[in-house]
Amino acid sequence: MKTPSILMSLVLVSYSVSACRAEKGLQVMLDGQEIKVLPVGWTHNTIALLARSGYMHMVSPDALQNPTVIPRFQPFSQAEMRGELLREFGNTYEVTGTGNYLVVHPRGTRDVWARRFEELYRSMIHFFRTRGFPLRRPRFPLVGIVFYSRSQYLQYTHAKSKFNASATAGYYMPSTNRVYLYDMTHGTGDKSFAWQENFATVMHEAAHQTAFNTGIHIRSAATPHWISEGLGCLFEAPGIYDSFRYKNRADRINHGRLASFRDDVKSTAAEVIASIVTSDEPFKFDAARSYAAAWALTFYLSEREPANYIRYLRTVAQHKPLAPYEADQRVREFATVFGQDFRMVAARVTRFIDELPRP
Repeated sequence: MKTPSILMSLVLVSYSVSACRAEKGLQVMLDGQEIKVLPVGWTHNTIALLARSGYMHMVSPDALQNPTVIPRFQPFSQAEMRGELLREFGNTYEVTGTGNYLVVHPRGTRDVWARRFEELYRSMIHFFRTRGFPLRRPRFPLVGIVFYSRSQYLQYTHAKSKFNASATAGYYMPSTNRVYLYDMTHGTGDKSFAWQENFATVMHEAAHQTAFNTGIHIRSAATPHWISEGLGCLFEAPGIYDSFRYKNRADRINHGRLASFRDDVKSTAAEVIASIVTSDEPFKFDAARSYAAAWALTFYLSEREPANYIRYLRTVAQHKPLAPYEADQRVREFATVFGQDFRMVAARVTRFIDELPRP
């Protein structure tokens, strides 16, 4: 149950944002610290708050003390964020700014990492603009963290989120709004055989981060995994993340996901596509097939039905923060745009996939 002061503060902030587009915020005591936050959604037992750093706090109303409405919520500037990162990671790392990004990386590797994140951001902006979906500028500076080693990466991510990252080479954490990965090349960059996997990880995870910060997805609202992971897999292909240099259709293909779809998904495509549209659970117990199907469906839609794809993304991005997103609503929204017969959808996808060249 919200206390009257919390309720009134939320009402005042909500009214100011909806009525005049000003971003009033709250100053509150949370876990013994006084912080300035922007409420972005609430239910009877949870409030979603954005801190100036871009961190998203999901807290009980009872956890907030002494709420006061402030006239303007201001995210950290790049200079302020840089200072926070330098204090957190110390002088064993460098922090490089690239316009929209601040990248924490091993010393002496500025050219290897920093511009890769910015290139992905610009590629995604171009990709969606050409399909009629202009994206908004990020509210917060985007942050990427590149650790020296896998052990440092695993230790940090476990301490930060209790997430077991041992099966990953990197990931985007919506709660902190940061991308985390480690240098598989041990400082050798693109001279290493491991570079391509490192690079694909940057593209995939930075695609998630860009999507959640430019209006494609909403951090405080539910987004089906097939949408976010399909988009991440899409941007692993050079013809997607660098369409100015790689102009052929073959360059836009994620050949690893293509092979997985042909070998493991094609014969049961209707069932697999229906399962990932209906629920996120398949990504937990059948990850390889789910990722392949998500990529194939996303690639097909972006190539053959881009207007419908954008229409569907806009629908999902309009969900209310913290609102439930049950299976029947997921299926209904998908069917409204693409049709309710998953066998017909799968037939269109597999026919398109069959036309793609083999590597």
